[in-house]
Amino acid sequence: MNLEALSKMLARKPLVISLREMLGDSREPKNLWLFRLLGFDQSKINNLPFLVGIEPGRALFSGSADSLPFAVDLNYRRLEALASWAKTELTDDLDNRGRTVGVVICDVARYNFLLQVKDGGYKKRSARGRFCPFAGAPKFRESDETALARELYEELADPEVVDQILERFERRPEVWATGIQWGDNTFPCFWGISTARDNQEFAHWVNRLVIDGYVAEGAAALLSRPALQHQIRLENRDPGSTFVNGLQVLFENVL
Repeated sequence: MNLEALSKMLARKPLVISLREMLGDSREPKNLWLFRLLGFDQSKINNLPFLVGIEPGRALFSGSADSLPFAVDLNYRRLEALASWAKTELTDDLDNRGRTVGVVICDVARYNFLLQVKDGGYKKRSARGRFCPFAGAPKFRESDETALARELYEELADPEVVDQILERFERRPEVWATGIQWGDNTFPCFWGISTARDNQEFAHWVNRLVIDGYVAEGAAALLSRPALQHQIRLENRDPGSTFVNGLQVLFENVL
């Protein structure tokens, strides 16, 4: 992403980061993930910061559009996710629904897996209660890697866990899936595996996502290899019954 060009756009039109009403399938106000990403405590901020620039390694903010900026240091992945959000706000880019990004999250032995479950609030009724990897759709002109990072920071409410998952990410060859819940269309999927560094790290992910419920959309589920294989068999017998959009294909490539 061209940060210099984006910063010039922000200089002309600073963006205020404000909490908005809950939209779509999220269980929290829109943009709350940005507060977490940046380390802002939304309960203590009276004047919401304006994003006035993005530079390598940091984002520039001000308390008002004409005040002096202050910097927030960010790692590369957080910076890319923030820049992608800003670009979308400035250009109204839409999702590229003909493509998906996703990640298979597992322990060292690849015996236990973390999946997302679409809950009762999901807009597509036929997808409710179904499993999928943590995944999403890239915006137009957004790279697959940036889209995956943005989606994870949006969906998982612990950015430190997302940092770790992205650090462990190993890309795999692209696969095709069939969107059962969206009219049987096939689409390519950029994906990979994030294997925890050790059992302690995986246990931390489970505690934060499954037990503490730090998931902004749907819920997190922990499935053992036999349980996951059982769900895949059910899906292959009756497409759309246990997985969303045929994305069990990602797990089949790991098991």
